[in-house]
Amino acid sequence: MKHLWFILPLLFVFSCDDKQESENMYQYSGYDTLGVQIIEGSLFFEYGDSSSISGAWDFNVVGSPENIGPQTGEGEYIGTVENNQLSINLNPEWADNNVHLDGTIDGNKITGNWVYSGFAGSMNHGTFSAEK
Repeated sequence: MKHLWFILPLLFVFSCDDKQESENMYQYSGYDTLGVQIIEGSLFFEYGDSSSISGAWDFNVVGSPENIGPQTGEGEYIGTVENNQLSINLNPEWADNNVHLDGTIDGNKITGNWVYSGFAGSMNHGTFSAEK
């Protein structure tokens, strides 16, 4: 009992971290041009200054889609948010072989388009949705 005073504040701190993480976590679904789901996973948002964002993504492939680029596995992204418009580069350290997400934030949901591109231009695209 005498150590309870030490444990209770730690539990509060960890529960607040979990709440903040869940508030910034979105469940992600990516679709091909026919509307078939090809990606599932999560996006975690960290907000920077007034318009910059960064965070982490963890996506898994659904089925056997072809030519979807490096949007499977996990990584860190950078992006911007202005007037509920979101733009994310999933592969900010790469000059080629990129996946970009452009969408609209509406409450707890984000919808938009993903584009897989390289030096040759757009190689594939589709839609996505992400929801808290």
